[in-house]
Amino acid sequence: MINFSRPTVLMVAVSAALLTGCTGMGDRANPGASPSASQPGVQASDAPIDTFLPPNVQFEVATTAGTCPATISLWAWSLGFEGGADHTVVADLAPLVAGTPQILTSQERHVVYTAPLTAELADCTGTAAATELNMYSVRFGDGQVQFELDLRDDDGFREIRHVNLSANRPYVYWRAAE
Repeated sequence: MINFSRPTVLMVAVSAALLTGCTGMGDRANPGASPSASQPGVQASDAPIDTFLPPNVQFEVATTAGTCPATISLWAWSLGFEGGADHTVVADLAPLVAGTPQILTSQERHVVYTAPLTAELADCTGTAAATELNMYSVRFGDGQVQFELDLRDDDGFREIRHVNLSANRPYVYWRAAE
């Protein structure tokens, strides 16, 4: 019998619960594909899916112009292994957007999602980032929000392994190793 540590079991359970909203099998091979709704005739953006676990990371939004949200939230998990870690991040854009996020660009070490902002936030111009998690950033402008993961300037092995939508939110699974 295999015994898993409590943090491992908790991370797997939380990831499974959050990712139940995943649709399609988007990846770098098909970055223009838009995941489909899980029910015929229902758009994923029609009703944001609630999660039982709130996001665990927040970035303050630096507003340049217009009406912007005060913060942007992410779910971020890491599962370490000898010599590296697997990372999962889900950007909580669902409350801010009027449509389904799309993958704008996707490469081995860089991905950008974009989505139209709600009418209340359409005039927002600003950015959100953090010094500790500087691989993640969010930009607001021209009625759009963009979520970016950029691993290009980082040393060592870094690879985006899967990109998609989870519960109408950008989802990225990536690996870092020595």
